[in-house]
Amino acid sequence: LIGGQIDLMFRVDEGRRLAVSGVDIQGNAGVSDQQVVGAMATRPEGFLFTKKGELDADKYAADVSQNIPTLYAQKGYLDAQVLKDTVKVDRDKGKALVDITVKEGPRYRIGTFEVTGSKHFSSEDLARFYPFGAQPKSLTSAVKGLVQIGKGNSDDALYFDQSRWDEATRSVGEAYANEGYIYANVRPVVERVKAGPDSVPTVNLRWEVD
Repeated sequence: LIGGQIDLMFRVDEGRRLAVSGVDIQGNAGVSDQQVVGAMATRPEGFLFTKKGELDADKYAADVSQNIPTLYAQKGYLDAQVLKDTVKVDRDKGKALVDITVKEGPRYRIGTFEVTGSKHFSSEDLARFYPFGAQPKSLTSAVKGLVQIGKGNSDDALYFDQSRWDEATRSVGEAYANEGYIYANVRPVVERVKAGPDSVPTVNLRWEVD
């Protein structure tokens, strides 16, 4: 104690930085372990030439809340959830084992596509932005603004991809802005239904234009 002041000194033992020794994915069937881990920022040592595999709490939180659900939504699993995530730590060895349990839910096929409310652009014009392949093949179907898709495509192309749908919606909005309609609103609607006698999980898609 000198002049009413106290000098404090802290000795810190940081310990070893945790390295991810492995990632265990449970509950997945439609998406492989490698695909799930490949979408994550948190990866085990040596995975795809990543040598350190250090555990970053912020990146891991983003994996659970964003990266894994985004991967599943790109593959048509719109209801997929991360049910449980656990990090098992061996502090003596500086290793961490990540254990993630997912619930995939149904994989949604693409059903119908419709454009409503568009006046400046025709339905046929906006159908060109449609990201899943098929477009109206006749003027009649273009005027009605309704397209039935899903025939003649590869198996993967039959399923909904949220990222492609979002990007196409942004492109439609930009098309209106480029024409001076800066307040135009393009609302993407994804309607989940059970289609056909087999009740196949399906999404009917619609752009509602204001």
